Amino acid sequence: MLEEIARDAERIIVKIGSDLVNQTNIQCYAEDIAGLKADGKDIVVVSSGAIKNGKMVTSLHMAEGMARNQALAAVGQIPLAQMYESALASYNLHAAPILVTRGDLDVLSYAKQIPKRVHQLFPISEYIATYTPDRPVSTTDLDEADRELMQPFIQLLNGKLERHYRLKQTMEALLHKEHNVIPIMNENDTLAIEEISFGDNDALAAYAANAFLADLLVILTSVDGVYDRAKYEAGTKQVIEHIDNLDYFNAQVVNEQTPNGKGGMASKAGAARIASNIPLLIANGNTPHILRDMYCQTITGTYVRL
Repeated sequence: MLEEIARDAERIIVKIGSDLVNQTNIQCYAEDIAGLKADGKDIVVVSSGAIKNGKMVTSLHMAEGMARNQALAAVGQIPLAQMYESALASYNLHAAPILVTRGDLDVLSYAKQIPKRVHQLFPISEYIATYTPDRPVSTTDLDEADRELMQPFIQLLNGKLERHYRLKQTMEALLHKEHNVIPIMNENDTLAIEEISFGDNDALAAYAANAFLADLLVILTSVDGVYDRAKYEAGTKQVIEHIDNLDYFNAQVVNEQTPNGKGGMASKAGAARIASNIPLLIANGNTPHILRDMYCQTITGTYVRL
């Protein structure tokens, strides 16, 4: 089933975890991505690793904490982009780094921050699909009292919708079939404190899969997939091949913390929830040519279809 899904997928989001970011792996990913691109597939990479790269190139004399991580992310972002650019250049492709915050992709989260009355009059989910800068959300049909109450919220909503719209337009331009470009997305760690504190780029990849209408989300990590929890706790690592229920996924979560990753398997369950309508593959990114082989042969990994 996975091979068929992967073969039919026209747009694939590939998330690469921090512990996978090294020259050997990235060179291998670049070769696979070039092959997928030649087959007519749209590939968007979501890559962690800015903080890890920052630690490799500098020692900041600061106390451990948020400010240090944000500074390391700023230092490490260019070396990270250069790794991808160098690897992709071998195949006449170029990296296009895109730094985003979750709010750029997850406009619906704004609904949680506004009065219920505003959300009732202006259902955000409908505007995400129809918004264009020349057709902004308007309060002209409201009476004067409601218009005065709603206007500050609507101004903010239009700003968020335009950022989301511009990002999607930029992505479509980069993914044009005639352009030899691979978008490399990362959380803007220097500004987005929530990601460093509470998660990983798994959620970002899931939001990207939703926003850019992906057919498949691939999360590469440093383990083989989701392990059967009972067997894992008994000392055996057995990968669950297929998951179709989120509660079951959550019940199996075994978090093996890695030196550079933040999310663990719990954040991958969260990604499955966010992108619940999109097939998800969780696999070991240290396996050579995993991106090539996922659609031409059986691979070790967990396929999630909720």
